[in-house]
Amino acid sequence: MRRLVVDAMLGSLARKLRATGFDTVYYAAGDDDGALRLCRRQRRALVTADRALASSAVHKGVSSLLVGGRDDTARVSSMVQAANLAGLRLLPGAPRCSACNGRLSSRKVNDVRGELPSSVAALHREFYSCSRCGQLYWKGSHWKKLRSIRRLLAAN
Repeated sequence: MRRLVVDAMLGSLARKLRATGFDTVYYAAGDDDGALRLCRRQRRALVTADRALASSAVHKGVSSLLVGGRDDTARVSSMVQAANLAGLRLLPGAPRCSACNGRLSSRKVNDVRGELPSSVAALHREFYSCSRCGQLYWKGSHWKKLRSIRRLLAAN
C-alpha cells in the first residue's frame, strides 16, 4: 500500500509520509463521508486517529489504519502495527514533496544556487525540487528523523 488519505488531525504525519515516499492526500477539509469516498474512488487507505472514522471505514470496505501516540514517531509505529493486523503491506516509494505531494527531481547546486541561501549552497551538493510547486529540498538536519521513520515503516 503506497496510496493514503490522512485525516485533518494528522497534518504533520501526512508531510512525513510524503517525504518518506507515500502518495498521501491530506484531507483537511470536508466530512468523514467525503474522506471515505475519496479513499474508495482513488483506491487509497485511510490513516486516522479517530476510532469512529476507522470503524466506519472498515464497515464501508475501505482499508483503514488507526494510529495512536503523541508524536509522529509513535504514530508511525502504531500505523505499522495496524497495517500488520490488517494484512496490509506499507510500501514507500521515492520521496515526494512534503508540501503538495508532487514528485521530486534531482537538481545540481549550480541549477539552484540563486534560489538558496549561500550557506545552504555551500554545505550541500544534492538538491531536489518539486515538479508541481517548485519547493526545494536538501538533506539537512531533518533527514535523520525521516530516515528513522522510514526504518520504522520498513518493519512492516
